[in-house]
Parts: sequence; structure tokens; C-alpha cells
Amino acid sequence: MRSAVCAGGAERDGTAAPTGHDAYLEAINDGSGLLSALDAAQMGLDQLKVPRSVIPAVTHVDYTARLQTVHEETNPKFHALLSRFYDKTGCPVLVNTSFNVRGEPIVCTPEQAFKCFMGTELDVLVIGNLLLLKEDQDPTLRETYQDHYELD
Repeated sequence: MRSAVCAGGAERDGTAAPTGHDAYLEAINDGSGLLSALDAAQMGLDQLKVPRSVIPAVTHVDYTARLQTVHEETNPKFHALLSRFYDKTGCPVLVNTSFNVRGEPIVCTPEQAFKCFMGTELDVLVIGNLLLLKEDQDPTLRETYQDHYELD
């Protein structure tokens, strides 16, 4: 399981609000910060099945999340992507995580990114203005990381 972060544009994060509350956090946490009675009644792995927010992929069992705010001034391409995604879906965030597989360092080059892409269950790889679909790639280039590393 990868540690996931949600990334969203700075103009939607509410940091200018006098309360200092972040709109993304409010989508994740109802403000109470307490587990519901339904959550408290669950045991072990069953707690993971309890819906916690409208973006469950980034919501931890204690209603916290790791958030990345993207500013247009410092990351214009990623910001534009987030804005277009929001315009099309109404969802202001994308899931963002480290780009590597267990036992490998985080990718630093396009070649490493492609190798990682071909060895994971990712469907799409975007590098700059290039968009690659897994289904369009040569299947002989697939990596099998499962043969190299023990599963968690």
C-alpha cells in the first residue's frame, strides 16, 4: 500500500480564510476529529472499510490526510492539470504519491519513470507534454517487480 497525498490548487485551499481551515481538510474531516460510533464499533481491518470522506484514497483511519497545495506561480503545468481536472469532474484534487516501487529509489529520469510505469499497475504515465497509455506499450517491455521484492 502506498502512502497517498491529495494535491490541489492553492486558490481552492481556503488558507486565506480567517479560520485558517483548509477546504481539502474539510472534505476529509467533518471538523470533529473524532471517530464515529460506527468506526469505534469496528475492529482491526474492518475499520478500513468505514467510509471517512469523499476522497477515501487519501483519508487515514483517524480522519487525517497528507495534503499538497499547488501554486500556479511555482508549478504552472501541474496547477493547470488540477484546474482542468476540476473543471471536468468537479473534484478539486488528484491523488499524488511517491513514484517508485518497494526496494527502488524514487524515479529521477524519464527512463526510470518508464521502467517503473511498465512494472506497476499504473495505466497512464505523463512526462511533460507526453502522455503514455499502458495499453499502447510494447508488452515485452513489462517489468516484473514481484519477482525481485518481497510483498508487505
